[in-house]
Amino acid sequence: LTFFLLNENDTFKRKLVRRMETRGSKRLTVEILNDIARQIERFIWVQIVTCSGVAVVTGLSLWWLGVDQPAVWGGFAGLLNIVPYFGPLIVTVVLSAVGFLQFGTLADTVKVAGVALAITTVEGNVLTPHLLSRAGSLNHVAIFVSLAFWSWVWGVAGMLLAVPLLMVAKAVC
Repeated sequence: LTFFLLNENDTFKRKLVRRMETRGSKRLTVEILNDIARQIERFIWVQIVTCSGVAVVTGLSLWWLGVDQPAVWGGFAGLLNIVPYFGPLIVTVVLSAVGFLQFGTLADTVKVAGVALAITTVEGNVLTPHLLSRAGSLNHVAIFVSLAFWSWVWGVAGMLLAVPLLMVAKAVC
């Protein structure tokens, strides 16, 4: 919905403005629609920047640790970074298994898992909140409830779409 609304921004805006009766309500409608589009666009850019950053830093860190296919695992970490709370947990568990299967020692497994956890923790607790505060902050409880609801309704697809849908709902409200 977000993608299609952004793609059809002018057509949708013109149709909606045409339905308004007074000039003042038309102007207000255009201002509200422009604000919604700006908030959603900023949110999408923040997601792209943070996911790309997590992918690159994770890939480089895994390369430094000697993990096989660090670019693939970095991309995996960046992709799952979209899912709040559970994405970093899944990445940490999977990279722990990768570290154990490749190195076979507990010390190396802890290093790989620790690096993944440290990167996602810094990103999730420092970088993303700072960037999202500029794009339009979301309540953590609302994010969790949205994530729980949409993952229950649509499974993995719901987990990926929960926060964007919440951001759209917030912008519309």
